[in-house]
Amino acid sequence: MADTPTALALGMVNIVLGSVLFGWLFVRTRGSLLAHGSAHLDDPSRALPDHPIVFVAYTVDIGVVAPAPVLGDREAWKPALNR
Repeated sequence: MADTPTALALGMVNIVLGSVLFGWLFVRTRGSLLAHGSAHLDDPSRALPDHPIVFVAYTVDIGVVAPAPVLGDREAWKPALNR
């Protein structure tokens, strides 16, 4: 995947953003790996290096979507003792 420094940097950003989203999903589904497994059904890195816009769009989408449920989940922000 990392044929160029740009692709490597983009891949690292993608992994960090995806970790936030899938970490939140894992916790909120009480340990279900189904959501994480479904992420592997569509691998946008296969488009590299011929069509980098696909991977760029996927990474931007995760960057926009990932913070929304995490920041909007009021239950996740409560202290553990008050749950």
